Amino acid sequence: MKDGKLACVGSPLELKHQYDVGYELLVRQHQPAQMPASPSANPLRKTGSSPSSLSRTTASSSSTEGISATKKHASTLSEFVLKRLPGAVQYRAHPVPYELRFMLPLAARPDFGTFLGDLEASSADLHLENYGISMAPFEEVCVFIFCIFPSS
Repeated sequence: MKDGKLACVGSPLELKHQYDVGYELLVRQHQPAQMPASPSANPLRKTGSSPSSLSRTTASSSSTEGISATKKHASTLSEFVLKRLPGAVQYRAHPVPYELRFMLPLAARPDFGTFLGDLEASSADLHLENYGISMAPFEEVCVFIFCIFPSS
């Protein structure tokens, strides 16, 4: 039921086939380091300066660079997945930082082996921490169907 009307009819498997959805890919990327890599880059190191005299632009600049790099890594990963698995759709509102979540079409199943091999081979370039493909729970498939196909 959607808005008081019957939206679709069928078993979970029939609906997954009808809308060609049914697998989820969850990918977690490494978080950027919280502390600077070199002790000399640490603005709180003992140099005779008090923390209150530190420049605010240094902290702001490194924070902005970290956010920019994280977005770039996420974008690169998203392009990688969407290019290799046609029909895949990324969840844009996934609430977990440094994770990307995709709904994968059932038709892509024969390509999962090759895709996962390519993903593993590119894991350093894509800043991957871990990843996995699983059958999507039916509730997630319904949410996906109603968000992507609102007129159904």
